Amino acid sequence: MIRALSGEFSVTMCTLDLEDCDKVLRVECLQMEEHQVISFVRDLGYQCAVLD
Repeated sequence: MIRALSGEFSVTMCTLDLEDCDKVLRVECLQMEEHQVISFVRDLGYQCAVLD
């Protein structure tokens, strides 16, 4: 997933915490909106939502 995100967006930092019960994905990028990442990840077949 990280490789796919990096290929689609100009990602400056991306991590996936598999030890967290929510499997938290953190993405930093200067030129993308949250909804773009959510749509992209969902298109890959995963659930995705913004955590508060």
